[in-house]
Amino acid sequence: ANDFWTHSICVGVAAKSVASAKDIPMAEREEYFVAGLLHDLGKIPLNSCFADEYGEALASSRAEQKPLCLAEDMVFGMDHNMVGRMIAEKWQLGETIIDSLFHHHNPDKARECNRQFVAIVALANSFANSSNIGFAGNQSHSFEDTALEYLAEQVGVNRVTLSGLGEIVSDEIEKARIFLQLTKKR
Repeated sequence: ANDFWTHSICVGVAAKSVASAKDIPMAEREEYFVAGLLHDLGKIPLNSCFADEYGEALASSRAEQKPLCLAEDMVFGMDHNMVGRMIAEKWQLGETIIDSLFHHHNPDKARECNRQFVAIVALANSFANSSNIGFAGNQSHSFEDTALEYLAEQVGVNRVTLSGLGEIVSDEIEKARIFLQLTKKR
């Protein structure tokens, strides 16, 4: 649980930081943090309600070096993106967050009005995965660096912005240690 929340916090902080670098108004930046924090929400019920099957999906992803969502789909007939979308719709989190939970692995499929937002969350997720900050079940595939470059170009941020994320994320994760300790004790 600790690694999952470290990954989630990293994605939230990175998404908010990229939004800041893109001069997105301060009032809107928290939504990027929330979307990043919740992007893998669908993994929680899959893992907690179907632990054995989720273990199979993780093992399959690792053994075959394929994205976890493909392995989830093979085991469950759906993936964490779909489950996340269902939860976000039930909680009425709004179209932007719903799109980010559903399309954070493929922002090009998001509604056009939300595509840039989802691309920033996807970039933050790719950054967390390629930097090995936390762990949410995604294997470090060779395509992660390519995805990071593609998404950075799509979002319009440079290497300097990306390299600066590491320090910002480390500071914020350190501040979140209390939260992470709480999740560990449950």
